[in-house]
Amino acid sequence: MNNKFNSRSSRHHYLPVFYLKGFLNRNKKFYIFDVEQQTFKKNSKEFSPKSYFFENNANTVFLDSKESDFLEFFHSKLDNMASKIFSIMEKSTANNRYGISEVDIPVLKLFISQVHGRLPESKKVIQEFLRIHGLKEFGIIMNNDKDGERENGLSGNNEFQKGLSLMMAFRNFYLGTQSNLPYSISSYSSDCPKMISDNPIIFKSSDSSNIWKEDLVFPLTGTKLFIASKNQNQQSLSFKFLADLIMFKQARKHVGFSDTLYLYELQKMNDKLSLSIEELKKYFFTQLN
Repeated sequence: MNNKFNSRSSRHHYLPVFYLKGFLNRNKKFYIFDVEQQTFKKNSKEFSPKSYFFENNANTVFLDSKESDFLEFFHSKLDNMASKIFSIMEKSTANNRYGISEVDIPVLKLFISQVHGRLPESKKVIQEFLRIHGLKEFGIIMNNDKDGERENGLSGNNEFQKGLSLMMAFRNFYLGTQSNLPYSISSYSSDCPKMISDNPIIFKSSDSSNIWKEDLVFPLTGTKLFIASKNQNQQSLSFKFLADLIMFKQARKHVGFSDTLYLYELQKMNDKLSLSIEELKKYFFTQLN
C-alpha cells in the first residue's frame, strides 16, 4: 500500500492515448479545436495524442497528507486489455469482422463503459445518480445512519466520487452483459477525415446512468463506428458525418481533427440541417431504423 501512496502520476487521460491514435493524421498528430474560444489551438498547430483529453489528478485520491493513483493503475490495466483488441482491429478487415470475436465484445463493452465513467461530463451523471438512488445502488449501506448524514457526507466527497466513477463503469458493464442489443461495426475509407471530441458517446436514451438501455454509437477509430442497435445494416458515409457532427456539438472543451478543413464541412452541414442537438440526435437514430 505504501508504494501505491508514493505514486506520483498526475496526467490522467479520460480518452487513452492508444485510443486517440485512431484519430490522427498522417503526421500522427491532430489539430485541437477549442470549443470555448471557437478556434484552433496555437494557430492550428498539430499536437500529439498525449497533449490533450486528460485531467490532472483526475484519478489521484488525496487522503489526509497522502495521495495515491491506484485508480489510474486500475484504469491502465483495463486499457491494456482493450488496446490489444484495437491493435488487432487496426490490422484486420470487414472480411474477418475486424479480428473481433464474441469473446472480445465484453472487453469492448467494458472499455466503452469505462470511457463513459471517466469522462468529465460523467461527474454530473454520478452526482445525479447519487441524488436519486443513493449509495445502495453501488452495494454500499451505511449502518446507524437514520438521518442520512453520514451517507450524504460520503456521497458529497470529491475523492470518494473519483472511486465511484470506476464503480459506475463496472455497473454499466454488468448492465451491458445483460443487454440484448446486437452490435455492428460500420467502417469507412481510411481517406475520410477523422474527428474525436471530449464527449464522444452518442446515446439515444437520456438515461446515461444505464448506457446500454437503448441504442448507442461509439467511435472505435476515426473511420469505424461501434453501433449497438437492433439494426445491423452497414451505414452510409453520411451517417458517419452525422455522428461526427453530433460529437462536435456535444463537446465541452476540445475536439481533435485530422484536418482543419473538416471543421468547416461539419459547420456547413450544421447550417444546412439547422437542428438543435436533441433534434439532430433524434434524426440520427432514425437512420438506424
